[in-house]
Amino acid sequence: MKNNIELCNLYVWGYQPHTQISFNMAAEHILSEFSSNLDPFLFLFGISDNETDKKYQICLPPEANYINLQDFSELDILAEQYRKNAPDSEILNSHPIAEENNKRRIKVNAYRKSIQTILEKKGLYDDKSYFISFPTTINNFHVFTILSINKPMLQNIYSLKKDKIHGRYTIFNSLFSAVIDSLFVECNNALKDPENAFTVIGNYENQIFKNAGIKLMNSISARVTNNLVPKGLLQSCNEIAALKYEGAKGIGNMILASKNHENIKYLLKLSEPINFKEHRKVRKFLELSSNNFDIISDTERIYGLGTTKGTYNPMKENLFYIKFLDHHKWELYHNDFPMLRVCYSKSSYPKEKINKIKFTSDLDKIFGNIRNELKEELWDIIITATEQKHGTMIVISKEATEEAERLSGQCFKIVPQKIDNTLIKQITSIDGAVLIDENTTCHAIGVILDGIATSKGNSARGARYNSAIRYYEANKKKGNHSLMIVVISEDGMIDIIPDLLPKIKHSTILKNIEILKKLITEKSLDTKEYNKIKSFFHENRFYLNESECNLINDYKKRINEKFKKETKGAILNLNDFFPSPEMNDSYYEENGTKK
Repeated sequence: MKNNIELCNLYVWGYQPHTQISFNMAAEHILSEFSSNLDPFLFLFGISDNETDKKYQICLPPEANYINLQDFSELDILAEQYRKNAPDSEILNSHPIAEENNKRRIKVNAYRKSIQTILEKKGLYDDKSYFISFPTTINNFHVFTILSINKPMLQNIYSLKKDKIHGRYTIFNSLFSAVIDSLFVECNNALKDPENAFTVIGNYENQIFKNAGIKLMNSISARVTNNLVPKGLLQSCNEIAALKYEGAKGIGNMILASKNHENIKYLLKLSEPINFKEHRKVRKFLELSSNNFDIISDTERIYGLGTTKGTYNPMKENLFYIKFLDHHKWELYHNDFPMLRVCYSKSSYPKEKINKIKFTSDLDKIFGNIRNELKEELWDIIITATEQKHGTMIVISKEATEEAERLSGQCFKIVPQKIDNTLIKQITSIDGAVLIDENTTCHAIGVILDGIATSKGNSARGARYNSAIRYYEANKKKGNHSLMIVVISEDGMIDIIPDLLPKIKHSTILKNIEILKKLITEKSLDTKEYNKIKSFFHENRFYLNESECNLINDYKKRINEKFKKETKGAILNLNDFFPSPEMNDSYYEENGTKK
């Protein structure tokens, strides 16, 4: 196999940059459902399908500047290896069209696996995970949609391990993987009309999550039954959750496992199992479930009532729970981890209401080092406040005394006193925020917050959330950064404002600065290393202090001056770095070597 592949930073068609911007915005919006720190970046990667006239074989857009084109110099060689080893490569079809389609499918799948292999190797060093679609053909190019995700943040999303059944058939291990697959399907559908693709993808968010929910539940059914035939599990659960029995809402639990699963203990067995699709019978039987006993089903039939026994091995991934919470509301669990929430047939990711580690870490960043007992008291207050069904808001401010006085005309100002769990239940029962300081001393209740107009609000959220954003931005403008607002919405959603970035090791920053400095002394520029460092500093610019910003700005200027002739001006420059006023040493992990 010859290795004279042509590489270029060009576009496959004229509207590609517009399409990438549209696709990327859609990916950012859709994946924010899982986390605000996934840092998704979507781009389109082209491989020529023209065997006779290959002016360029690979087209990588300039926007993906942190990926080195030279990494793909042996793509054809790697793809040929995958093609030869493909399970279907020895199959011959009698019909010539079927044979041609099979060869084409094997070929593009070999390219997809090769791209994945190259990017996964790169991902070992740049803290990114990569997802790749099957291609669409545009202008004699196989165009792949590629999505990069922040790997450390991705690890916070609960996911099963197995992604194959019977050794070769794909099943989905999380709602996240199913959403990405559904996003890729919509991207490919849009690319069938490339000149107008950038106007289409943003309209499909609800459909993407709906399709993802179906794919995930079909995959759960496949794990339980070891059978790929779709059971319509999502739709059946929606039907059951929608039904009432004698006017009562359906509330109860269901265990999804094989009939004779080793970890199942029956209280009673049905002599004639109920077909899962007989929704009214299933709904009636659900009345028998309680805190101690659950319905037992293998996603095809209901076998009886029982519970789990022994210690379940989660690596087997063949026992799941469905909790019917309310009318039209249910959730899927594995090993006590929530995987899917469905509310009125709308699938979503069941994010943890509030993360204690992040909450206490953010307290330190905002208020300095707070005593552990105070952190526990504040945590207990917030957890108790989350039980208010109509929602509420807790404002923790170092300037609580002054704010209670300033807002006295639009709150109930009280004699300052420490509050506990019992009192917080009472004072959050009325509209308005509760104003406390970092020592859990309350200064006012029923507070109507003021603020300034800001573009950081969200029109899809309620008045409580947006008033908190306006109030925070107003205080930030005045220089008051010692402020945290916990917003508990009526629908159970919880937001902490500000949503701060995680801690990192300071030693990692120092190490990369030294690597950048070393590049100045080299005789020729290692562009791969330079691109990797550029990507690191761009992604971690918030964590740089003033002296580090000055060093980086100086080093990259000297590198560009030294190697400008050698690279013919092709070095993509970094914008100058400036320290963030919100950055402080609390963002460094304790085992980071701050100097």
